[in-house]
Amino acid sequence: MYQILDERDKILSKARVRSGTCMDMCPEKERYLRVVQKRINPYECNAEGKMMAEITVKDYSRSAADQEEPLPHELRPAEVLSRTMNYLIANEVPSKDEELCVWYDFLWNRTRAIRKDITQQMMVNETAVMLNEQCARFHIFAAHRLCKLDNNEFDQKMNTENLSKCLQSLRHLYEDLGKKGVYCKSEAEFRAYDIMYIYIYIYNFLRGFCFCFLLIFNFFSADVQVLSYRPEIRTSSVVKFALQLFSSYQSGNYRRFFKLLLEKADYLQVYFSISCFIYFFNFPLHKLTGLLGFDDDDQSREMARFYGFDEFVQPKERPVLMHSWIEKKKDFTSLSKVALLLIFIILFLMEI
Repeated sequence: MYQILDERDKILSKARVRSGTCMDMCPEKERYLRVVQKRINPYECNAEGKMMAEITVKDYSRSAADQEEPLPHELRPAEVLSRTMNYLIANEVPSKDEELCVWYDFLWNRTRAIRKDITQQMMVNETAVMLNEQCARFHIFAAHRLCKLDNNEFDQKMNTENLSKCLQSLRHLYEDLGKKGVYCKSEAEFRAYDIMYIYIYIYNFLRGFCFCFLLIFNFFSADVQVLSYRPEIRTSSVVKFALQLFSSYQSGNYRRFFKLLLEKADYLQVYFSISCFIYFFNFPLHKLTGLLGFDDDDQSREMARFYGFDEFVQPKERPVLMHSWIEKKKDFTSLSKVALLLIFIILFLMEI
């Protein structure tokens, strides 16, 4: 059967079509290929370990220079992509840490495939916005929920990189749709995430990397970026909150920074902000000696110990950032409730 479908594709490859026609969550040809190659995920199998076509989801494959243009039946249209996303997020988050890695890898791979289908079809509509927003929320959620896993199980930097790509796609989609007079109801939320990413995460990175770059970065105020937003976005509470958060962090007012997170931030905003702290900063002891006017480092060390400070050796790995006050903001464990819009789950369940 695979050979027949392959011959068909060679004939159709001469025509370039940007609109998908695949009505399944996974194209038929791919299902046959993955069975032969034994690339079946446990989430796509029944109790006997056999692939179930109705719950199999298109796998992500990297683009190559010699790769042929995708055919219409290999691409899923907007309504199928939406249905696929709703199916993916309906799965409950595993409670056991050892199962989180498999769950994350499956959703990460399949959501990347969704974003690739959007790109290949050059899709610019509200469905494309919604799907990218859902992908972004997934990565924000994963950044904190999986932070206790080892680096070989969960790559925090790779997760942040994919979040950055989602935010970048949303940036362009909002602008392109805005030119057509189409505005999305969640735009303010993700504009705020964009501010928090650029002006906290990247600022944090430059602070630990190069002071010269940090000085250049300071010339580009967050207020300048916000001025390019529509008035209703610019004056929204979430965007104002993001600006307050960055202002507190940039000025070194960490007490106000965490007070804002504790009192005003919702669950995802806290997750996003805390996940930005992935770099370590140190302060050389000899500089402290000079600032405080001590004769030598031993005097600085003795005074620091008197006030309760111990010598600190920078660890090789990032410490776990799970905090009870953050968890109190979350009164549920379902990814569909935390990172995505519950209404889409309800609609999906009504369809089946």
